[in-house]
Amino acid sequence: MPKTKGKNSEHIRRIKKISLLFKKTVSTLMMDSPKEVLRIFEKGDEVPSIYSIGSLSTGIFSSKGQTKSTFIKSIIYLLNAIPHEYAMTIWKTYFIQCDTNWWKKYYSKSGYYRIRKKALEEIFEIADAEF
Repeated sequence: MPKTKGKNSEHIRRIKKISLLFKKTVSTLMMDSPKEVLRIFEKGDEVPSIYSIGSLSTGIFSSKGQTKSTFIKSIIYLLNAIPHEYAMTIWKTYFIQCDTNWWKKYYSKSGYYRIRKKALEEIFEIADAEF
């Protein structure tokens, strides 16, 4: 069992690093084209749909911005590739500013940790296979 715990903490470390980069990238792209970037977040704290990133066309950004736009698209594609409950858990826990106890109205503490663990395992299984 310690092996699983170590893998879980590795997943948490990785997702925190990715979410921090995501937040920085969104902030940078907001300077180039706020209207297009804001469309990603038009549904509030819901996971952005694949359709919401169509506005991040590469023509509106500089070459650096195109790379950043591709990174954001990749994250949103990954979130849309896993079950919605998992995607919401990752999105609300790591990617947006949300009440840190948002999960309490949906899950028990053990239920939340179980869902979060499964969500991280699934997203990294896909990410590691794709990238």
